[in-house]
Amino acid sequence: MDSRLAAFVVLHAMGSTAGLLLAFHTVRTVTGGVATTAVRRDYGIGGLFVVVGLGLRFLLVPTATAPAAITRLPGTVLRPVGTVLAAVGGVVCLWALARLARNRKSR
Repeated sequence: MDSRLAAFVVLHAMGSTAGLLLAFHTVRTVTGGVATTAVRRDYGIGGLFVVVGLGLRFLLVPTATAPAAITRLPGTVLRPVGTVLAAVGGVVCLWALARLARNRKSR
């Protein structure tokens, strides 16, 4: 794998994960919700779907100088799959955030 491609993949995953963690902790802080193990697990699974889906969606965009590792992949099939994965992951994350907001601390 080309080192520039590897760097792009790592930076994409790090940035997407940071954004998902920021959203999770913001909702937790604003609502005062308690993050149970089930909520964390569901949000993590949804976040994984989002990161992988967006990676497939945007990494496989046809460009003039695409690396050989990318051109060998069936982009016409994997790009729509990535869109669906990201959408499903987004719904799972929103569902987990709604559950987090409902789990308020008892005072």
